[in-house]
Amino acid sequence: MTARSARVLWPASGALGSRAVTGVAALIVAALLFGLAGCTGRVQVGPLQTETRSVELGGARSVEARITMGAGELNITGGSDKMLDAEFRYNVAEWKPQVSYTVTGDLGTLSVEQTRTGKVSLAEDVQNEWDLRLGEGMSLNLAVDLGAGHGMLELGTLSLGSLDISAGAGELEIDLTGAPSVTKISMKIGAGSVRMDLTGEWKANLDATIQGGIGSTTLRLPEDVGVRVTVKHGFGSINAEGFIRDGEAYVNEAFGSSKVTLFINIQTGLGEINLEQGSPIEENGYG
Repeated sequence: MTARSARVLWPASGALGSRAVTGVAALIVAALLFGLAGCTGRVQVGPLQTETRSVELGGARSVEARITMGAGELNITGGSDKMLDAEFRYNVAEWKPQVSYTVTGDLGTLSVEQTRTGKVSLAEDVQNEWDLRLGEGMSLNLAVDLGAGHGMLELGTLSLGSLDISAGAGELEIDLTGAPSVTKISMKIGAGSVRMDLTGEWKANLDATIQGGIGSTTLRLPEDVGVRVTVKHGFGSINAEGFIRDGEAYVNEAFGSSKVTLFINIQTGLGEINLEQGSPIEENGYG
């Protein structure tokens, strides 16, 4: 192990400098956003519609849930005494969400899906907002697919086994504070920023993989739980103040001595990676 804190920038010198990297990143982000905005026919913006849906758990003891939104604002939290309590607000009729739930034996399968996306001018007043509250009393494997927009996922109170996230462009905030039970996280991010708070009271090891293209990834990590973050990327910066450099990995003081360890692998092309230690987001105004 070497330095106690680190800030690494690739490449430090050579033909491809930081200005070139910034230019390439901007072009790729623009291409991604253009593709997301214009992949199909133009949609018609109409009056704002608000719908609510509730889904009972039924006889399920565990649930596989998939949330798919093409573009908009997605908020997911716990607190429901059912399988799902949802409120949808949208002004594109074609974007009416579809909710389905089936139970086979002890297993429930939930799908919440935006059925169609289209080309929308940035000048048009488009609204698409989902507020989803999930039940906390069952074992849950959750998959979230967000094409573009903003996502706020407050998941620390859910009995998660696995979390699978795919996001195209925009901002994504993930709060796993509380007493998280998730043991596996898989994330694939295209462009934009991701902030994830992992400063909960962990009872079991975590295996997390984050694959990012462009943008910034910020992880807030606990001080009293062992953390090992392995980073592999092409160009960009790593800010890891307070962590110890160990080859391609960064570890905290508790690594190797705590009963629980968070193993995190980050693979990214361009962008910034920030590793922080401290208390939960809400106590520090973080995010």
